[in-house]
Amino acid sequence: MIHGEAPLDVITAIHIRRSVRVYTAEPVAAEDIQTLLAAGMAAPSAGNGQPWQFVVVDDPALLAKIHRNQF
Repeated sequence: MIHGEAPLDVITAIHIRRSVRVYTAEPVAAEDIQTLLAAGMAAPSAGNGQPWQFVVVDDPALLAKIHRNQF
């Protein structure tokens, strides 16, 4: 659930999803980031190994360096 919106059932979410290829410079609220991270951590994993690692980059200069592979 994104901040301020009612949760969707899975089938509805699958049918209304869209691909985003253009982004704004508007920052993502910390609460929304936490919601997305919690959703990612709730995803199933083989043997409940939970092998994922998440990195949140909110510094535009660092993000540009990562994009150019210059870190």
